[in-house]
Amino acid sequence: VKYIVLLFERDPTGALGALEDGLRRVVDIGLVSITVRLQGFEGNEFLWRLVDLWSFYFGTVVPYVHAYVHPIQTTALHLARVNTPVTPVVTPTHRHNDSSGSDSDSEEGHYKVPLPRLRPVYQMPSQIDVRTLLLEAFRDHVVLPIHEWLRIAIRRMHEQSTAPLFQLRAHLAQLMNVLSGVVANDEARDAMEQLRDALQ
Repeated sequence: VKYIVLLFERDPTGALGALEDGLRRVVDIGLVSITVRLQGFEGNEFLWRLVDLWSFYFGTVVPYVHAYVHPIQTTALHLARVNTPVTPVVTPTHRHNDSSGSDSDSEEGHYKVPLPRLRPVYQMPSQIDVRTLLLEAFRDHVVLPIHEWLRIAIRRMHEQSTAPLFQLRAHLAQLMNVLSGVVANDEARDAMEQLRDALQ
């Protein structure tokens, strides 16, 4: 919390972005261990290993990190409100001409509407989308670097028709469908669509 307060004291408008960048770096470093655990496996064994790591990541890591970041983000948004300057709301001057043709309040024949009390206008920063950040990281650091090899492995898997492989195919389909739902650039989107097509 002290670190968050320090960030907002230095730069109230950019503090939440700094927190997001820090979270992204931590996630990227953590995913290195997942890519290391995939090494040394081939064929269906590699696919099973990928599914196991994905199940742990999606079912445990994503909700845990989300629950951990939520109170930090709540504190950050509160500090954003506290540190946002108050902006006066001013009602513009109106002109009014007497029907008698005489000046009502001045030589120009206009009056000023009383100004309302000042009220704070907050420019709230966007919240950190933790789930999207985590899914993007898994896609970009684990799946996309090996997507060509994955397509080949999936095609070879289709040549076999055992019950365990039907289960493996279902897990892979869940992985691809979830990651395909994350906003991506054209290259990443095309790669994920190719993997989904290979599973059909």
